[in-house]
Amino acid sequence: MGFRELIGTGARWSVLLSLAVLLHVDDARATAREDGHADRRVVAAERAVERQDWAVAAGDYVRAARSSRDPSVAERATRVAFATGQWNSTVAAAHRWLDLAPDAESAHR
Repeated sequence: MGFRELIGTGARWSVLLSLAVLLHVDDARATAREDGHADRRVVAAERAVERQDWAVAAGDYVRAARSSRDPSVAERATRVAFATGQWNSTVAAAHRWLDLAPDAESAHR
């Protein structure tokens, strides 16, 4: 393989690497947006808990769990919904928790 072929191969690899980096950056930005939405929903849920507005708290937590990749958000959503008798939210949150942490023993209880 001559120098010209190596440069051509290197240029192709450079383009592929650049594309991979750009895709990773876009994915990181999307994750940050999702986490930002989840964070705002968690704050809203905690405010609802303080007001003892259980249905709103459970609903906000479930929405936070759906938009977050953090299993602890789904766990909190499940526990708040269960403790306050919001059964539909309990089921939705528990399913999300299992999706995010399929091996978590406590998620299976």
